[in-house]
Amino acid sequence: MACGFTRQTDGPLPGTPCAKRRQHGFTLLELVLAIVLLGILSSTALPKLFDFGNDARKAVAGNTLSSFQTSALMLRTKWLLAGQPKSLTLGDGTLLYFNAQGWPVSKTGSPKDANGWALVGGNNGSCVAVFSALLTGASVIDKTAVDTRVATATDYDWCARAGSIGGEPSNQEQCNFVQSKGFGSCYPSSPSLWINYNPVTGTVTRGNF
Repeated sequence: MACGFTRQTDGPLPGTPCAKRRQHGFTLLELVLAIVLLGILSSTALPKLFDFGNDARKAVAGNTLSSFQTSALMLRTKWLLAGQPKSLTLGDGTLLYFNAQGWPVSKTGSPKDANGWALVGGNNGSCVAVFSALLTGASVIDKTAVDTRVATATDYDWCARAGSIGGEPSNQEQCNFVQSKGFGSCYPSSPSLWINYNPVTGTVTRGNF
């Protein structure tokens, strides 16, 4: 039987088989397909939303690395032009000590090598001092303060520790900066992001980003 339509609604005439068919709800098959589709969308779209936060953290870490590297190079150039002294007073009055290779390593000048040049020497505080001297706008905490519960890692952007990152001898220890905000860890392991500073070579490398 053909379906009739009214002029007012341009739809099927009331009481016809067509009108009865249009009043039916979704079929079981349609509901199952809708549920499957929603499941697929949630498994693909939601991870993308979470990736936005991870991408933002990686962008911050990348910018921090670039700024740190640029500042370290500028300070080494200043050190060379000043005649390679053991320490320099920066424009803001900060006294910064250098190692024999001309890279900034501490604010105290201790420990020192046999020739009186400053070393990182496994001192977390030295790494904090270098980070804060080279960068502004990013907070950093000593790993020891976190380990002893004096401070909480998540309250700071970065957590600093000194050590033989790659098995270096004690007079060549590096600084490791872990992005602690959001991760709450001072250890360079996934999912944390980190930056390594080698004051012997002046190289700044990235970890997990």
